[in-house]
Amino acid sequence: VTQLEVGVDGLAVVVAKNSAGHNCLTNPEVRGLTLAQLRWIFTDWSNEDLVADGVDIASVVADDDKDGIKEWSDLHKGCPEVPINPYGAGDQ
Repeated sequence: VTQLEVGVDGLAVVVAKNSAGHNCLTNPEVRGLTLAQLRWIFTDWSNEDLVADGVDIASVVADDDKDGIKEWSDLHKGCPEVPINPYGAGDQ
């Protein structure tokens, strides 16, 4: 068996100090993000697609209000109802 590495990728999550995201992620009940939550934030897949791919969506967005907007409050009831604005490579 030969392992061939074809790529490596990294991800940085940056939030402004005292912003909705910062206050959510530093909430002692939240304590950061899981890989599944990062996937939910950065994907354009629907929740149904994520479930079909094996994601336990109820544990990822335990407080989703089903309004179609990804908000910090969807991740935890202790977070503010403010949209999450993810940016990636190529976003200006």
